[in-house]
Amino acid sequence: MKETYTFARGRDEKRSRPSILIIVFTFVVVSITGYKYWVQYDIASASSTSPWEPYASNPVMPDSDHEDYLGTVYDVSVLYEEGTWKMYCSWSRNGTISYSKSYDGFTWDQNLQLSLGGLVGSKWETIVNRPFVLKRATGDYLMWYTGQIERKNMGGKLGFARSWNGIQFSRAGRAAHPLMLIAELSPVIVADLPWERYDAVMTPCVIELPNGVLRLYYSGGEWYEPDAIGAAHSYDGGRTWVKQGDPIFYPDPTSKHDNYKVTSPHVLFHDGWYYLFYSGFRGCDLQCVQLTNEDLDHATVNLARSKDGLTNWEASVENPIIQPERKRGSWNCDAVYKPVVLYDEEHSQWLLWYNGRCGYLEMIGMSTLKGSFGRFVKRAPHADALWY
Repeated sequence: MKETYTFARGRDEKRSRPSILIIVFTFVVVSITGYKYWVQYDIASASSTSPWEPYASNPVMPDSDHEDYLGTVYDVSVLYEEGTWKMYCSWSRNGTISYSKSYDGFTWDQNLQLSLGGLVGSKWETIVNRPFVLKRATGDYLMWYTGQIERKNMGGKLGFARSWNGIQFSRAGRAAHPLMLIAELSPVIVADLPWERYDAVMTPCVIELPNGVLRLYYSGGEWYEPDAIGAAHSYDGGRTWVKQGDPIFYPDPTSKHDNYKVTSPHVLFHDGWYYLFYSGFRGCDLQCVQLTNEDLDHATVNLARSKDGLTNWEASVENPIIQPERKRGSWNCDAVYKPVVLYDEEHSQWLLWYNGRCGYLEMIGMSTLKGSFGRFVKRAPHADALWY
């Protein structure tokens, strides 16, 4: 099937354009309640003493000179290899996964190269985004990514691709129908469990375990913003997966910043712990005057850890570790999403990349940390009443 570079909408453009009347009504409601909401949001986040330091020249992708041309760039994967940092971006403007490189992790080539495009006529991946790339000891690069359809409910399924140069990727996996000579490849993970609402799976993160086993962390549930984080294991190099069943990480009903949804996992193993960086969404509490109890437009980056990476999670006392910057001229005044974390050995610091949004445009920024991830406490169990 032919790859395409057709226009695709990002998170900021997913919903259908409302009528003028609805816009006016929404503006009035937001004007009345917005200040009250953000005061509560700031109070809820005031206890955070995060040691993560925002990069002074944020955002890094796109930078200020390329913002108009590149538009929304979001949900990235980053690798470090022989002095080069490699970023795989979700490029909303053309619905592709594109590649950039950097020699310090901060200043990135703004001339994006195509890594993987959507397929014209596909039943599940006319646009592609939200990649995760793993470099193996055998020299090849494996990519898991989200495929979607350009329609009102875009859904989400996970595909699989491979590369030998780390830039251009080719799809791999099983044909959708074994009797077709030229066949579309099937997704490797679909939303087929009740907690996934039979709707969407997305934002993969894959880690290597002993004996060649791979573990996948992913978001599942509503396609616009998923509900929780699941896990699966592969014993054949990432082509097929066995799911855990129920989510391995739920919203925390006692929290003031991730009690509604948890999404976009990035997991790394460090000093005997599995550390989970993720996006947290808070619901609108009873004192917040909104038309519904949902809030899909404001998010923070948070951190948890577990000894086995599946159970008995502990929460960082510094959560949220990254939060929107509520100040004039901010590039991320509304939300921060989709963390990716790597260790910079040369400068003895952790680098964290994440999406930031203020208004409609979503871009990539960075924060750094010198030292440990800090102190953790036991995380509350999930709520009694769940969405499934």
